[in-house]
Amino acid sequence: MKINDYILRLFRRGTNKITAHYGQFFSGDWNIGQLPFGRFCFVSISELLTNLANDVTFRHLSGDKIDFFTFNAFFRLNGQFVLNRLFLDGYVVVGKSNAGLQVLAENEFSKQGEGLSLYAYPNDRRKFTECYVLKTQTFQTQGMSDFQFCYPFVKYLDNALNASNTTLERLGAFVVASPKSASNLPTPITLTKTQKDELEKEIQSEYGSLSSQKSIMVLPREMDFNIISLAQLDVKTSDRVRMAILAICDKLKVPANQVAIIDANSSKSLSNGSELREGDFNKYQSFERLLNDTFVRMANDMGLKVDYDIYNKPIRETSNGSN
Repeated sequence: MKINDYILRLFRRGTNKITAHYGQFFSGDWNIGQLPFGRFCFVSISELLTNLANDVTFRHLSGDKIDFFTFNAFFRLNGQFVLNRLFLDGYVVVGKSNAGLQVLAENEFSKQGEGLSLYAYPNDRRKFTECYVLKTQTFQTQGMSDFQFCYPFVKYLDNALNASNTTLERLGAFVVASPKSASNLPTPITLTKTQKDELEKEIQSEYGSLSSQKSIMVLPREMDFNIISLAQLDVKTSDRVRMAILAICDKLKVPANQVAIIDANSSKSLSNGSELREGDFNKYQSFERLLNDTFVRMANDMGLKVDYDIYNKPIRETSNGSN
């Protein structure tokens, strides 16, 4: 196949297909207290590494040049997408056809075994000649993806941040009111369900701090109010969030001082510029380990010997000022 024909087929396949992955489209009707904060934090941390795939340029050292062109074209089109899928799923199945390499959907291959012994075979052998499975180290050793392995801390983030969000929605306080009894009555006054619902509806819709609501609340009977401060429940939210994010960063080998959600003012690791530069070095080292364990290994399995350059990679200076 001519190179121009190959590029044309890739272009046509890439411009007429929309693929949706991983869950629901945002509809705007999510309930408060059930927002996926943890997944957002996990994806943001993992993308600190996967975003660097856009700065990688592979160089051919030995092996078939056509195979290298196929491999390089696949990486340029799908590199970051594959790495993101690896963090979430633990594995990615790549199909080989006359048009090159392509990430396969779940219905395009059959798999045998789970976890440590996953083997994939194309469903349509007229289109794909074979499959190649990219796996993460976590998947090979634990039988699950990094997201699944970190899920306890992801869920912890959901709980902590949703609780804080609920506190903000309620303006930092929770009010409990009950009707007062007259001094000469031996039994307390009890509202019926209808009276209770009507009173709650009026207070919720009419009284508050918004411009459309009233600043004075008038009730039809004397009430005894108790105010429970929710702000006290929110004091340690930052510490809980920090602990969960540090645990995820430790698993993904992402320097914590690269994560913006961690408060820079109270983080010792951000106390000076040298710590920031060290974190940047460590981030690129983690990415290179990820790249060597995935795409470089894939190239070796294809009979290729490759090297790569990373644009904007920081250079560590020695004590005498040389690189």
